[in-house]
Amino acid sequence: MDDQNKPKEPQSLKTIIAPVAQSLSVRHNDEAYQGRVHDERRCARKTLVAEIRREIKVAIPMMFWVACLRGLNKEFRSRLLSFDNHIGLVLCGPAGTGKSWTMATLMRRFIASRQKCERIGWEILCIKIRATYSKDSTETEDSILRRLLKPRHLFIEDIGAGKAIDAPETDFAKRILYVLIDTRLENGLPTYITTNKTREQLAATFDERIASRLSAFKWIAVGGKDKRKLNA
Repeated sequence: MDDQNKPKEPQSLKTIIAPVAQSLSVRHNDEAYQGRVHDERRCARKTLVAEIRREIKVAIPMMFWVACLRGLNKEFRSRLLSFDNHIGLVLCGPAGTGKSWTMATLMRRFIASRQKCERIGWEILCIKIRATYSKDSTETEDSILRRLLKPRHLFIEDIGAGKAIDAPETDFAKRILYVLIDTRLENGLPTYITTNKTREQLAATFDERIASRLSAFKWIAVGGKDKRKLNA
């Protein structure tokens, strides 16, 4: 009998089961791996969310922790987000109309997308810099300004609030604001400003150089009643 007509030997049970068992093992291992990947991703997301929340609480004052873009009027939100992200934005209007709250919604958005933000009040900044002129100071004007020139987004609150509407700013204030705005503009880093003064009033109290640079910013007038009085 030739080899072709020779009856085939029956396969053992082990031979039949082996490929099936191997397939099941691969599938089991693959499912286990996918499960570990899923768990690791979920853990990473939880860690990221916790980190973002911590950064928000450090960068944004407590009274603005709940501020978010979803809480703004849709039309206003659209205007707010249409600024040039290499220049910046100015929100102007009377006290208590929600300028700082609105800026906090932008800060929250940027922090959530892992972009560095810094926020400071204009008067606080001036006080801190003047304090560096003391012989006992551990900081310098340069070190303070450098910290504000580095972040991707810089928020300056209440520029011009320390002076009457038509009162001219000091040479000191003009120099500090000019250095901040001009340097950040040159480096394509946006600055966000709130002020109680109009564009014309701010230009008149500072100088032409600052007015020229601020004219490149998107200006949005914020109106309405004083929310602080309404909530009192």
